[in-house]
Amino acid sequence: MCHHRKIIYQCNHTAMDPSPLKVCEVQRDYESGSSPGSCEVVETHGLSNFRVPRFCSPCHDKKTSLDSRISQAKSLIADLKKQLSESYGQCVLHMEEAGLESEKKQETTLEVSKEATTVESGSDDNDPDETMEKIDPVEEFLKKKKQESYAHLMMISDYK
Repeated sequence: MCHHRKIIYQCNHTAMDPSPLKVCEVQRDYESGSSPGSCEVVETHGLSNFRVPRFCSPCHDKKTSLDSRISQAKSLIADLKKQLSESYGQCVLHMEEAGLESEKKQETTLEVSKEATTVESGSDDNDPDETMEKIDPVEEFLKKKKQESYAHLMMISDYK
């Protein structure tokens, strides 16, 4: 059992150092020529292992190829976003030339119509704080609960 050094990479792959740190009796006899077979048992020890702060070569190759593919995909997506924004601007111009309203104009007309309906309904003030003060949330909740079909099963005081 010859003791070898184990190299542990950042990717947790390992490699053995080909030259042993400590040669065993069988290997010494083989090297001296007194034994017909060499030592086939490779052993490591925790104190002789060391970590390397890099990836092993296969993982390094995989990572670089993946990184290059990801950067190509990101650049392609950025180009497509740019083309899409340009084509959207052209679509808006074509709609205006045809006399159609764009989405932004339709949204503003909907907001104007909502404001007109609130003015017609009689609410002259548009301050949301004042309208919230007029409505008690607890009373509104209880009104809705009393209108449910199973309200008679709830224990709500002054039921109908």
